[in-house]
Amino acid sequence: MTSQIKNIWFVSQYAGAPTIGMQYRQFLFCTELQKRGHRASIISSKFSHLYNQLPEKTEQTIEGVYYHWVDTPKYKKSISIGRFWNMLVFAFKILFLNDKNLGVPDLIVVSSPSMLPIVAALRWRKKFRCKVFFEVRDIWPLTLQELGGLSAFHPLVLFMRYFEKMAYKKSDLVLSLLPNSKDHFEDGGMSSNKFRYLPNGVEADKVNSPNENWNWNWDLPLKENDFVIGYGGSIGKANALHYLIDAARKLQTHDNIHFVIVGKGDELSNLKSQSSDLKNVHFLPPMEKSKFLLTIEKFNLCYIGLEREPLFRFGVSPNKLFDYMMAKRPILFSIDSGNKPVDEAQCGWSVPSGDVNAITQAILEAKQQSKEQLNVLGNNGYNYVIKNHSYTILCDQLLSWLNE
Repeated sequence: MTSQIKNIWFVSQYAGAPTIGMQYRQFLFCTELQKRGHRASIISSKFSHLYNQLPEKTEQTIEGVYYHWVDTPKYKKSISIGRFWNMLVFAFKILFLNDKNLGVPDLIVVSSPSMLPIVAALRWRKKFRCKVFFEVRDIWPLTLQELGGLSAFHPLVLFMRYFEKMAYKKSDLVLSLLPNSKDHFEDGGMSSNKFRYLPNGVEADKVNSPNENWNWNWDLPLKENDFVIGYGGSIGKANALHYLIDAARKLQTHDNIHFVIVGKGDELSNLKSQSSDLKNVHFLPPMEKSKFLLTIEKFNLCYIGLEREPLFRFGVSPNKLFDYMMAKRPILFSIDSGNKPVDEAQCGWSVPSGDVNAITQAILEAKQQSKEQLNVLGNNGYNYVIKNHSYTILCDQLLSWLNE
């Protein structure tokens, strides 16, 4: 690998920061790249439904990472005309981006779900003679069809498919967080030799750096010996949390089993209403990532679920799954997907998506395990995620592809 200094732009409309809110993938790549002496910057939107607070400036450095925030319209729901308009405005405005602080790029990584910025990236490639990688986090517009119920011939689907195929065909490489997605990309026009699997990851050097001064202040009616099933992250329909509430209802006679849900989203009010009569279900607001990771450590079992959808045949790579592993927590994985990372890591229980009886039974089985047995599962997950999903390793892969 060459030691030449590289300058990498990450163009991701929903890239957040520790002080702003999710998501953190691009920030963590930038941090790792800068440790090696490279330059790395992020071009993102000033508004995202995932942010905890909105950026106030257009140009900002956060923990050493330079951000260019593009002013875009606000929207109320994650699936809405307002969000699509937000995407259009972002893609249009970056065509006229003029920020000398970004420098001349060697690589531009455009990250989905919106593929519209690929137009600007291809123009920049011609101008700067750099490489362009297209990173697929969510497969759009297929997501709109299989999760949103839109027809394959819906105007929005046809419009976005045009740019999707452009990205597959014209990018130098197509990176994907989904291990089984190569065939779909080839159907869209990607050459088979362009595919690279690049999953989500963790900061290996921060795994064992707890903030001992953090005052938990949960103010929840939990006792020391309670068995706590926890969830942290976005609270939307796709996250299948209503099945966890159903399991909590079945287990409400067990005084020492409690459920804690951390985060926000479109389904939060529905979940609170569904569980309003349950004393074993508790909600916490979203929090900074460092505090969230420490909160996970208080859980005895961590839940992650998704609705049963054909879309997940391509595999999944949820950030929260790796956060759970990093915190050395056993995991209850309720997703019908093309990959089974919890089984691969031997760090918990995998049950069918939406099967409340199976979820309930797995919780009871986990509760019967000794502390030592649960620790073994947690350590299995930790060892797996450090070996396969450390940003140190993922950054090595990204740089090696840039230098090919």
